[in-house]
Amino acid sequence: MSKASQQLMEHFFRLVARRQLAHAYAFTGEDTKAKEEVTLALIQALACPQFEQANRPDQTCNVCQRAAGNALSDVLYVQADGKYIRVDQIRQMREWLATSPVELNMKVAVIEEAWLMNEAASNALLKFLEEPVENAYIILYTPVMSILLPTIQSRVQSFHLPTDSTNREALIRSDRAFDEHALQILMNLPQGASERLQEQYEAEDLNAWLDAWKSYYALLVQGKGTAFVSVQAHLKPYLSVQGSLDGLDYLLLLNRSTMFARMDFPKDSRQIQNYFVENLCANAQPTLEHLSRLNDTIYQAKEKIQANVSPQLALEQLALKASFR
Repeated sequence: MSKASQQLMEHFFRLVARRQLAHAYAFTGEDTKAKEEVTLALIQALACPQFEQANRPDQTCNVCQRAAGNALSDVLYVQADGKYIRVDQIRQMREWLATSPVELNMKVAVIEEAWLMNEAASNALLKFLEEPVENAYIILYTPVMSILLPTIQSRVQSFHLPTDSTNREALIRSDRAFDEHALQILMNLPQGASERLQEQYEAEDLNAWLDAWKSYYALLVQGKGTAFVSVQAHLKPYLSVQGSLDGLDYLLLLNRSTMFARMDFPKDSRQIQNYFVENLCANAQPTLEHLSRLNDTIYQAKEKIQANVSPQLALEQLALKASFR
């Protein structure tokens, strides 16, 4: 756990002890794990029956353990349904917050990837922020505040959680001579994918793997029909079930970085910062609508492969869908 996370936890413990919590907070940065750790600590502080004894949750009682297992009926997590968070999800959340708690004396709603709220969903959230419910709290996860509506920004308190790269760097194998570009990708991929790629490939072979998937992604962004052909021509050596899923995780990473680039986010808010993304945006000029649809179709391809559809077929179908820009 990073020092920043520990300090923010202590800050929230003091606020809970003084009964000075605001109704809405936003946690910014790219470190999702840090956001989840702080969120859990805050929920435990609000829920733990032993909190007042030491002004901190004991983390061992039944309530704290159930909070850690996402098993509290008065805590709700809102996640993107495909490519965005829909207005009906936020409306349902508002209705849920307005009802009485079931087992605690408060309710907490956590909106993961709040930056994926569409305009209607954002406006629905704004209505709650303008007229908050007593003992109801909302936590938003977002890379940066600037992507949220200005009216939402002004009604939530934000805390930045910097990425703690120490743990990810420790997972990089010292016996592989990976270049800086490959290291950056390995440290941002899901841990399982990162470990598998390091186990399977030497540095040169990993670069070939990255280049093959990157070329396929560029064709998807440009909406070119040749993406269909490239599955057989360039990706075939990497089309095991797990290899395809890891490749699609890499595409999601690239696509998120491309979306951030099109939004003109500061460079340090992107997961991958390289000339490829910049050049792709400059040459292809993809719209955010196209990139959002592409994000959705990549997730669909993962679901198909996990449902035993042939990886080659799933990727060819992805290419066909992406060609309709």
